[in-house]
Amino acid sequence: GEGSVLRRWETDEPVECLEVSPDGPVYAGMKTRIVAFSPDGSVQDSWGTAGGGRGELAFVTDLALSGGYLYVADSGNCVVHRFSVGGDFVEEIGDEGNGAGLVCPSIALECEVSDDGRLYIANIGRLRVEEYDRNARLAEFWGSFGPEPENFCGCCNPVSLCLMPQDRIATAEKGIVRVKIYDRKGKLLAYMGSECFTEGAAALDLAADREGTLYVADPGDGTIKLFRQPEQAGPAGRSGGKE
Repeated sequence: GEGSVLRRWETDEPVECLEVSPDGPVYAGMKTRIVAFSPDGSVQDSWGTAGGGRGELAFVTDLALSGGYLYVADSGNCVVHRFSVGGDFVEEIGDEGNGAGLVCPSIALECEVSDDGRLYIANIGRLRVEEYDRNARLAEFWGSFGPEPENFCGCCNPVSLCLMPQDRIATAEKGIVRVKIYDRKGKLLAYMGSECFTEGAAALDLAADREGTLYVADPGDGTIKLFRQPEQAGPAGRSGGKE
């Protein structure tokens, strides 16, 4: 939590995303492959077939774990795949066809799963956040184009999202670099503008802990920035956090 390195694992190709299971395994998304590591860094399992067919992977960009399933966001195929944690393909989500579905103008597609099994996807080409029910059906969405704080600007935003406690969702945008927190219905609750991040930071990534601290990876200066609600704030300056 203070930013000290605890352990380091070497991989044979770049890791695009990670997901950590509560019972130990760490899932790493390579471009067209999923690798499961044990807590000591040894490889437990590996699967994935490159291609554009059902269950095949073109460019993995995010992972989410829930209920014995691993959800794999694949921006190359503009779908979220659902696999068992053992690698068995179950279904594709977000490929409705007929002009609907996910739109990925760039290599960015992120997803999160809530405790009640609802899947949230950042549909960057449609400038909105989508919610899918436990049967993988689109249940609700929100988001509109525009530079205003509550809206999403550019051709493809939000590029990152994460679920937070108290039914909140954080999003990050490129272009006008900013991070925002909404409720699950899309009401804007908090806003962190470009002045909080390095100039030109275009690929902010997000994570949140159970206490509601928001962690933002800023590639511009190679730091993790912490944002806390006022009631969470500890001693000023601790860990370089933002209060």
